[in-house]
Amino acid sequence: MPHIQATGFYMVQQWYAVENLVASTISDTRIDLAWDIIQAGMTGITIEYSTDGVNYSYLDFIGGSEVIYSATSLTANTHYWFRLQGVKSGTESEYCSPDDDWTSVTLQVVARGDGSGVAVLTIKVSATLELKLSGSARFYTDSAGTLGESTTTTVTATGGLVSKYIKCPSGTCNLQFMDANYLIGFGHALDIGSTNPGWGRSIGGSYDANTPKLVASNWIFPNCVDLGIAYAEIVTFAADISALSSALEGACLTTSVSLTGELADIGDNCVLFYIAGANTISGNLSDMPSGMEKFSVGGSNTITGDIVNIPASMIRIEIGGSNTITGDIVNLPQTGILSRINIGGSNTISGSIADLDYSGITLTSFSIGGYNTISGAPSDIPSSITTFFLSSNNSTFSGDISGFSATLDYVTLSGTSMSLTGSVSDLAEGILQISFACPNDITGNVSGLPSTLTYIAIGGSNTISGDVSGLPSGLTTLSIQGSNTITGNISGIPSAVISFNLQGSNTVSGSVAGFSSAMRTVYIYGSNTISGAISAIPSTLSSIAIAGANTISGSLSDISNVITQFVVEGNNTIDGYTSGKTWSTGFIYSFTCKPVSPGGLDATEIDNLFIDLDTSWITTRSQTIDMRGTNAAPTVASAAARASLASKGRAIYTN
Repeated sequence: MPHIQATGFYMVQQWYAVENLVASTISDTRIDLAWDIIQAGMTGITIEYSTDGVNYSYLDFIGGSEVIYSATSLTANTHYWFRLQGVKSGTESEYCSPDDDWTSVTLQVVARGDGSGVAVLTIKVSATLELKLSGSARFYTDSAGTLGESTTTTVTATGGLVSKYIKCPSGTCNLQFMDANYLIGFGHALDIGSTNPGWGRSIGGSYDANTPKLVASNWIFPNCVDLGIAYAEIVTFAADISALSSALEGACLTTSVSLTGELADIGDNCVLFYIAGANTISGNLSDMPSGMEKFSVGGSNTITGDIVNIPASMIRIEIGGSNTITGDIVNLPQTGILSRINIGGSNTISGSIADLDYSGITLTSFSIGGYNTISGAPSDIPSSITTFFLSSNNSTFSGDISGFSATLDYVTLSGTSMSLTGSVSDLAEGILQISFACPNDITGNVSGLPSTLTYIAIGGSNTISGDVSGLPSGLTTLSIQGSNTITGNISGIPSAVISFNLQGSNTVSGSVAGFSSAMRTVYIYGSNTISGAISAIPSTLSSIAIAGANTISGSLSDISNVITQFVVEGNNTIDGYTSGKTWSTGFIYSFTCKPVSPGGLDATEIDNLFIDLDTSWITTRSQTIDMRGTNAAPTVASAAARASLASKGRAIYTN
């Protein structure tokens, strides 16, 4: 049985494809990308995007010689990061340095009265901001609206408010803020007075008491504070909460900030407090404004208190950090408007999941980490919830998986006192991802898994069977512990699978050439009969560990440089190694090659292997190198290399 470290995979990329990536906003739904190519002959370029600068998703795959791309169908007023990765000869490059931009924001400019009046846009920015008008609307450089007519204008960062003059003779036009993240303060018609508060309204024209204040539904500028009269800059957002205006109604900062301070210093009128970044906010839940509706803060916050003090008006509460919040679930607001509660930290929340299911519930996301003592069963989760996350060794969540509702998309359970039973065929169709890191006892045939499933990770003493060809076609990750008996040919594994980890007495067969190009990690325990040459292993595969009566052949020199683990046991006839190979420093897990006759490396090959490994692996790392089997014993020629490897943390086993 091989020593297999199924702890993830690492893709080592040692070349660069592109540089000088530039993202440029074109509209509220489009950002254009441009770059320079530094690696010729690529088969393609993968484009990925992110809305938080950390977690990236696939966007497109284009030709290897392309130097421009338009990202379309984006969301308005959203911060997007982009990065590119080249593909050449089956290997993937390092990602280029990302670039980012915001999609623009578009507001309507509507003609009122006879349209001859001039409206004033009062604005303050942190960097140069471009404005654009469509339709009949125009910018002017004078308050009379006679000079410098244009459809575009720029606002410079003067440190104060800047006035822009607009006419809208007829119809409904669009005012586009090209870089809304530069906007600090904004108001319209503030300098005209109550007789002319609308866009392009003539003085003395019909008036409907429209005021300059923007309502909450229009609160879309990430760096603005609503003071109750208009958006205007008051503080610098790398400060203490106490610096915020007491008249604050809403704060929404999606750029990187570092806000400190106490909950008690948030103004009593604040209903929206959405602050991304590395914040360190403290205080008790009881200090939160009583009318707060949406409270979301990222960072290393240390908020305390009982959940009974969450305001009844709360719609969404998300708190990252090392919080220590207590209370019983039954005391959460049951007003029918709470839609999301996500709290990280060392919380000690108690109660029953069944208490979440009250009349009129609108809760869609429940995620609580810590030392909670929450009980319940899958059937207790309200049908309104689509995301359920519970992590605690003290919580006693158990029951049959048939109780999970079809409305659930994501379920994550982690804790030694939790356990699930039942057959995989009883999982509801519609579930996308399940992760059960607890001592489960789940049975069934893989063909019974929901067709919608894309991710499955189940710990415990499971006994799942079936042929790999019966797995859901959209599955990307499979990890099942226990005494499973899964069979089938490698070629039957769904082509979308990236990570494949099976424990038990499995009997998987086929050639290593059958692993798809999407596959990155393979761990298969059991009595497998996998064959093929090392050179046939896809170059995209970064980790392979296979137990059983396998018959792998070929030279160790053919191991790809993206490999991080190579463990192959069985009736293998691996026989050869060519001196001078440079081994990847990303090869961080076990290296096991124990062939049988007529395979095996001779003494010179074994010596050269250890010498090359020592030359390539210069860092200290705990790692096993097992070269027993029919390999020859190393000689004194590699003694220094083996001693050096051992001094760097490698445990070496030879004949």
